[in-house]
Amino acid sequence: MDGARLKREQLVFLVPTVVSITAVVYVVASGQWGRVSSHWPSSLTMAFGSFLAGSSPEGGGAVAFPVFTKVLDIEAPVARSFGLMIQAVGMTSASAFILAKRRPIDVRATVLGGLGGTVGLIIAYFTLMDTDQAFRAPIVPAAWVKVTFTLLLATMSWIMIAALRSKDGPPSIDMMWNKRTTVGLLLAASLGGMFSAMTGTGVNVLLFLFVVSLCGTRASIAVPSSIIAMTIVSIVGFAFFGLLEGQLSIGLDSAGLVTSVGGEVVPGLDAGRFDLFGLWLAAVPIVVWGAPIGSLVIARVREDRLVAFIALLAAVEVVTTLVLVKQIREEPPLLVAVIGGVAAIPFLVSSLGRARHRLLGLDAHPR
Repeated sequence: MDGARLKREQLVFLVPTVVSITAVVYVVASGQWGRVSSHWPSSLTMAFGSFLAGSSPEGGGAVAFPVFTKVLDIEAPVARSFGLMIQAVGMTSASAFILAKRRPIDVRATVLGGLGGTVGLIIAYFTLMDTDQAFRAPIVPAAWVKVTFTLLLATMSWIMIAALRSKDGPPSIDMMWNKRTTVGLLLAASLGGMFSAMTGTGVNVLLFLFVVSLCGTRASIAVPSSIIAMTIVSIVGFAFFGLLEGQLSIGLDSAGLVTSVGGEVVPGLDAGRFDLFGLWLAAVPIVVWGAPIGSLVIARVREDRLVAFIALLAAVEVVTTLVLVKQIREEPPLLVAVIGGVAAIPFLVSSLGRARHRLLGLDAHPR
């Protein structure tokens, strides 16, 4: 191993070490150990979520959002903000690892994904949020947000399974660029940014779907590219929701209830469900290690196994949504949307697959 490479690898482990030590020192010095320890479910959730953030195009928010909202009964906007803010730490650590290890990425897709995602998130922040609520909830009902995101992951799962069953295996060519692919990726990333403003993740999923299913890029390149793009959007989300909105500024009373958010007084809220800063602080030392470990592991996995892993994750999300989101069984329009969406996915994917060369102006037989 040459000296430059050794130095890069040492720096990779320096980042999580410094962040972990800083977080622990802050917790001890500020006397907040009790507050942090009470949020152990957040730490446990992100032990798995951070691994996914560094190893798949789903991101930590794809674990935080469904687990927080379906299992821990945490409000969707709190789960959304947590996902963005924890990814700003974990996925930054994973991105540093990817760059230091010089894993192959598509630079243009990464930059355009981050740019389009940022634009989409900012548009949604100012137009699709209820500013009268403490955590800036989306104006779209939470159940519809969950179902839409689940259908997106179902599409990913179907595409990956179809790729595995194909005699030719997963896509094996690099990204081919022209005006159509550039505009298409920007639009997909912008839509992903809007999803991210509502669920905490989305840019990575849509970027991955676009470059793999429509442009034929290898999954092993699309995954790290999508991770870095989502990192950029998560940092922007941290700045808007956590700092500008002040959602990390949580006031607690002597009884441990949340009494203010961003300086705005709120009625006493259960800290277990609304103490965003405590939830975030409890998970920081976990994600800062989990995400780069995920990147390290997945870099050693064969392409077909990576595709199978991604398909399995998406399938699990679909099943848990159908089981745990009770509104699907209570609201007929939502049930119809789920059934119709699931039924339409194979047809949609097949149609796009046949038309992708014509739609994007790609060479059907690249060298």
